[in-house]
Amino acid sequence: MRFTTPPTMRVIKKEEKEAQLRDHIAAHIARIATVAPGGKSYAYRLVVRSHESPVVRALAALSHDLAAANIRICAVIALPGAERSPAWPDELNALTECRAARDVRLLDAHEQLWLGDETCWIGDCMRREPAKRDAYECYGIGCRETAAGVSRAFELFWRKGAPAATGQIPAPVEAISAALETAVAALQAAEQTPPIASTRH
Repeated sequence: MRFTTPPTMRVIKKEEKEAQLRDHIAAHIARIATVAPGGKSYAYRLVVRSHESPVVRALAALSHDLAAANIRICAVIALPGAERSPAWPDELNALTECRAARDVRLLDAHEQLWLGDETCWIGDCMRREPAKRDAYECYGIGCRETAAGVSRAFELFWRKGAPAATGQIPAPVEAISAALETAVAALQAAEQTPPIASTRH
């Protein structure tokens, strides 16, 4: 009898994050190619902080494999145009359909990637810049319940997003952009504040 346990969140060093994501995605691409070589188009579902997130870089590194397996990406981006460059990676332009988030509350959600009915990845909270600190994340392999939850969350974010071209993803409208900047600044300031010591045990 086979027993499976639900995936659990764990801490990963920022230097290792992209490599582990790349391995996770590559393994799934290989499974798709084995089960249905040359099959119909398949879509990964991505919710991400920005184009600079490690999961985006991992996907870009595998762009040739994605194209060969006829896999495209549906992506919801929480901070379009708010980081160093507004452009989506060139390697992923032809493979990606993007929507830009219009709700600052999305910053409290987790990055996530749905790969299939039993495979997904859940990243750290979007307000935490991945290049600056280690992160919490969860790899869902062989877990339909976790993958279904990720898929439902994606559908909700996708419906609320605004269509955006990948070549030059537009920043949100002025009012939303200002709200996002204020929210990010407040969240980052809160994270930098040292916790108050407690004497209670």
